[in-house]
Amino acid sequence: MKTTSALLLFSTLTSCQLGPYQDQFTVIISGNDAAIDIVAPVADAGGTDQDSNDATVPLDSNDATVPLDSNDATVPLDSNDATVPLDSNDPHVVYGESTCSLTCLRDSSIISCCATARVQGGSFPMGRCAASGSCLNASDSYALGMTNELPEHLAEVDTFYLDVYEVTVGRFKSFVDQFDGTAPPVGAGDHHGLGAGWRADWPLAKSQAELKSNLGCDPTHATWSENVTLYSHNINFPINCVSWYEAFAFCVWDGGRLPTEAEWEYASAGGSQNLLYPWGSTSPSDALAVCNGLSGCTATKLTFVGSKHQGVGWFGHEDLSGNAAEWVFDSFADDWYSNTSCANCANVDPYISDRVNRGGYFLQDNIYLRSAYRYSAAPATRGYNVGFRCAKSK
Repeated sequence: MKTTSALLLFSTLTSCQLGPYQDQFTVIISGNDAAIDIVAPVADAGGTDQDSNDATVPLDSNDATVPLDSNDATVPLDSNDATVPLDSNDPHVVYGESTCSLTCLRDSSIISCCATARVQGGSFPMGRCAASGSCLNASDSYALGMTNELPEHLAEVDTFYLDVYEVTVGRFKSFVDQFDGTAPPVGAGDHHGLGAGWRADWPLAKSQAELKSNLGCDPTHATWSENVTLYSHNINFPINCVSWYEAFAFCVWDGGRLPTEAEWEYASAGGSQNLLYPWGSTSPSDALAVCNGLSGCTATKLTFVGSKHQGVGWFGHEDLSGNAAEWVFDSFADDWYSNTSCANCANVDPYISDRVNRGGYFLQDNIYLRSAYRYSAAPATRGYNVGFRCAKSK
C-alpha cells in the first residue's frame, strides 16, 4: 500500500474487480463434480503472468519442502512480512485496499488464506422443506427444523465470489495494524443498490487500542491475543469476538462486503442441489465439521480453518458448518420468508436491529449445522462463537 499524505484514502471497487485478491490464488469451480482449479499468478522475468496447473505448487518454490505445523497450519508466503502492518510507516486504515501474505491448509496442500471461490449464480429453494406439504426440493427436509426457516421459497443470486475460509486471526491483524478509528465511507459495503451500506451512526471502536481490547471478549475462547506465542498458535484460527459492525468494516476494507443471507445459504446448499449440509446429507461428524453434541462429534474449541476438508462445500468453501458461526449482511426477522420468489434480495429493514448468523459453531450439533438454519444476535454482540467471511460481486 502506498499513500502520499497522512490523509485517509478510499477507493471503491466496481463489480468486475477482484480487488486485493487479484494477485492471490483464485479458486474456480467447474464441472458437475465441483472440481477445484487453483490458479496462482506467477510473474516471470518479463512481467508476464504464468498460470500453474498444479494445485499443490507453492507460490515460492523455496517453500516447497517446508513442513506444515499441525498446530497452526501456517506457511507465510514471505516470512519477513507475514505478521507486520501493511506499511509500518503509515498506520492509517485505507478502505478498499488490503494485501494478504498468509497461507492456509487445504487438504494436503496450502493456498492463500485470502483465496475466494467463485459461486456460479442461479436460483434455489431457500429455506427448509417442511416434513409435510409441497416442497420445491425435498433434499433438505428436516422435521425438527425451525419455523423461521419456512416457507421454502425460490431465491435467485447473481454469480459472486466468497472467501474459501472464515477470516483468520492473521488476516484480521492486518486490519487491526492499520486501524485508527476511522469508519468506512458512508454507503460502502452495499449490495445491489439496496441502500444498506455503511451508516454514519453505526458504532465502531475509536482507536486501535479499543479495538484490540474488544477482541478479548472471552478469556477462554477468544482467538485474538497480544501474546506472541498465542498469536502464532492461533494465526489461522477464525477471528471471533467481532461485532457485526467490525465484520462489515473489515470486508469493506478488504474490497468486498458481507454476503447476504441468500448468498450464504446458496453457497452452503450447493445452489440448486439444495443440500442439507454443505457436504450432503450425511450427519455431521469430527471428520466433516468442528462440532459437538453427537456421537463422533466431539470438538470443545475452535481450531484452524480448513481442518475438516472432507466437509468442504459444493463450491469449494471450508467450514461453512461448524467451527465459528458467521455474520451475514441481513437484518433478521422470523417471518421474513414468504412464498414469493426474489432475486438478489436481502432484508435491509432499518427498523430491525438484529443481524443474521449462519452456519452453527463448534459446540453445536446437526440441527444447527444445516444449510437452512438461521438465527440472530444484536449487531454489537461479541461472541466467542461467531466469526465471518467476506464476499465480492463478480
